[in-house]
Amino acid sequence: MEEYIQKLLYYLPIDFGDTENNEYKTYLVHTCCENYDNEKFQFSLMAFHMLFMAFLYKEFWTLKTYSHDRVERLCHSNGQFESVENVFDASVIPEQTFIDSYLSIFSWHANKRSEIKEFVDKRDRCAHNSGFIQYDQQAVEKYFDDVLKNIKKIALANIENIQSTFKASIMRYINSPAFQTTSMGDFIQRELADKKYSYKDICSFLKLDIPHLPLNQKIAYLFAMIYFQEKCKQDNFQEYIDENCDYIQELSNLLSELSPVEQEHIRIQAGYEIEFLERQGFDLNEISNALPTENE
Repeated sequence: MEEYIQKLLYYLPIDFGDTENNEYKTYLVHTCCENYDNEKFQFSLMAFHMLFMAFLYKEFWTLKTYSHDRVERLCHSNGQFESVENVFDASVIPEQTFIDSYLSIFSWHANKRSEIKEFVDKRDRCAHNSGFIQYDQQAVEKYFDDVLKNIKKIALANIENIQSTFKASIMRYINSPAFQTTSMGDFIQRELADKKYSYKDICSFLKLDIPHLPLNQKIAYLFAMIYFQEKCKQDNFQEYIDENCDYIQELSNLLSELSPVEQEHIRIQAGYEIEFLERQGFDLNEISNALPTENE
């Protein structure tokens, strides 16, 4: 069960930016695992389905909040979609209506949308009092596999919008006065809570080309990538990181190639970033060793 949950958590927000929402996610995860371990498979399916819907709500919320033009027609035609301000506001919309409408944004064929809507029917068969057990362990595991297969497709349809949102946000930050007074680590933590990014999202950021930036901004950008890279490793999602993606090594190489004047210019900036990330439990000895000391 843990393997299924881990794969699903890859697509859910790392931080909903709301204590109650975060507790709710944890509650559903525990409910799913505990019922499965106790062979109450249908109740495990119900909790898994609720986590799946949370994923869909988050994907729509991201579009409505940061790429509204993609959902403008839908919101104009249905006031319930327009009224979504927080992730779980979408829960008032009938689930099959929500799925049909959301996937229509990406021009999914009606048959493909119907396949996703069938997950709601299966949940309903568990929730309604039929007087008999509808699904055994094998059937529930097939449901998990089918959901995860389709989550991957749905997430892929929205990934370019999420990458664009991140690129615009980080560029605004490094070109703003706040960049001079806060660390990149502080910014990224706020972004995770504000934008509800998932591990899938931040893995996609690691694949972006590094923009051409002045030295101090490039170093800050690399520290953002290191945060994402190390966050995935810390939470056991390292298998999703491109094996060629090593931003610690890349930053270490950059620091070692700087002139003494350049090294002194960025020493304090890099020191603050390293200190922040080490407080998160990340091992950055490789970068620390490449950073000149104050007396050098």
